[in-house]
Amino acid sequence: MVNDFLSISPKIVQHILALCFLKDLAAFAFSKACRLTRELVYGSEGQHIWKKIFLNLYDDPRKSLITGESSFLLNWKDELQRRTEAETVARRAPDVGPRR
Repeated sequence: MVNDFLSISPKIVQHILALCFLKDLAAFAFSKACRLTRELVYGSEGQHIWKKIFLNLYDDPRKSLITGESSFLLNWKDELQRRTEAETVARRAPDVGPRR
C-alpha cells in the first residue's frame, strides 16, 4: 500500500501530505513508515510540507522582513518547531495576574 502511494511523483506526494497535515502535526508519524517517507517529510524537499503547515497557522514572516535579497530563505521546519515550542511553554506557564 505504501509502495503504491510512493510510486506517485514525490512533488505530488508532498503536496498531498501538506494538505493532510495542515491541522494535525502529529500526523508526521507517517514519516516513520519507511526511509522514503522520512525523506519526503524531513529531507531537503520536505520544506514544502513544513511551509504549507506554517503558513496555515501563522502569517508569512517574509512579508515583514526587509532584506536586500529577493530570494530570502527560511527554514520552515525549524521556525514552525520554534513557535510551537514557545506556545507550549506559554500555555504551561502559571497564570500571572497584574501586579498590585
